[in-house]
Amino acid sequence: MLTPKQLTVLRAALQYFQDELVPHGLDALRPYLDEPIEGDITAADVRQLQQFLRDTEISYVAVSLNHPRQMDSTLYMSLDAASAACREETWQVAAVLISPVR
Repeated sequence: MLTPKQLTVLRAALQYFQDELVPHGLDALRPYLDEPIEGDITAADVRQLQQFLRDTEISYVAVSLNHPRQMDSTLYMSLDAASAACREETWQVAAVLISPVR
């Protein structure tokens, strides 16, 4: 489950990616990609993702594993609160990334 701490680490990893790998091109990045991509990853691509994650807040919802569209309609600000809302053991918590509308 993605936590606020992990989101912070993800932001830091992107900064490192931007500073240390992007300037050297796709060949330097390729060993770190978990699947092939078409074209180059540009500094603008990374900056756009960094901006999205910088502005993003994390919330949580409780969802049914048996019926993925069935969920508690409440957005919880903490993982503990969402976990408490899981009605049965077939429910789990899902992270929701919310970015301000521009």
